[in-house]
Amino acid sequence: MTMAVEDDVVASVDPAVLGEIHQGETGILLSCSTESHRWAGGVDFFVEDGTDMLELLRDIEGSFSARDDFSVDRELDINENETLTLRGPDGLVLTVSQWRQEGFIGVLSFSPCFELPEGTYPGGDW
Repeated sequence: MTMAVEDDVVASVDPAVLGEIHQGETGILLSCSTESHRWAGGVDFFVEDGTDMLELLRDIEGSFSARDDFSVDRELDINENETLTLRGPDGLVLTVSQWRQEGFIGVLSFSPCFELPEGTYPGGDW
């Protein structure tokens, strides 16, 4: 489910400016509590030189703001770059930000919390 929302972020970018896409095939599990975990992963992509990064982020913001199941917050990161936080159903969270490298967008994603079957080791790749 979380990777499908990552795909939705990429799909909200104009295909004419979209470059290489690197979506992690696996992620890791992070603890939510002693009983539950959340999957963490991400997708990174490049856009063509000269792309207006603020417009690109606004396109993503508009796409998710139009959805009933998401809220969007926009803020500045420590480097004064705009960052979007997309909050979805049941605690799903994605952070979309322009990284220091020109034309590079990073998306960090975190699934809703869930319980693993008893005896399942949460370490390693998921």
